[in-house]
Amino acid sequence: LIITATAGAIGATGTGGQLETDVTSLTGPASGAGGGAFFNEIDTTTTDGVAVKTVNGGAGNVEIASARRITDFAGDALVNITAADLILSSVIEAIGASGTSGQLETAVTSLTATANGAGGGVFINEITGGVAVKTIDAGTGNAELVSAGAVTDFANDALINVTAADFIVTATAGAIGATGTNGQLETALTSL
Repeated sequence: LIITATAGAIGATGTGGQLETDVTSLTGPASGAGGGAFFNEIDTTTTDGVAVKTVNGGAGNVEIASARRITDFAGDALVNITAADLILSSVIEAIGASGTSGQLETAVTSLTATANGAGGGVFINEITGGVAVKTIDAGTGNAELVSAGAVTDFANDALINVTAADFIVTATAGAIGATGTNGQLETALTSL
């Protein structure tokens, strides 16, 4: 599916406003004024989930919900999703895949990613700067977060930011969390 909005958003936030899709791959630029892109991949005809080519929410937010996995269409290092706030959720299976060719590449300010069902896991590479983590919930699966800048706690609170079995986090420039109780990333992990 290729869909474009030159002014305004594609869909709206939340389950009632998201554009329901049943596609194999997704390209959704909405970089005009009031941008944003909101999709719900219902996956009734295939079991492939959705492969993201590029979704550009401009200065707006992006939400992608999927009944199954969310993957990088090309398996490359180019940006898949651009947004201010990114919310990803997969009912079963993972968001991205382990390693540089499998991770979803993002250019976002803040991140929420939930893939805590069977076969879950979260694999993100923020390639344009730092990222503020709201929550990453991989359930009993693994999570990888690579960032070109700092990785911070979005709310600066004591609530759990990352739930996973194994969590690999890398900030190539900048810190991971900050000093003090509220600056630290709170985790529920088996290993780090």
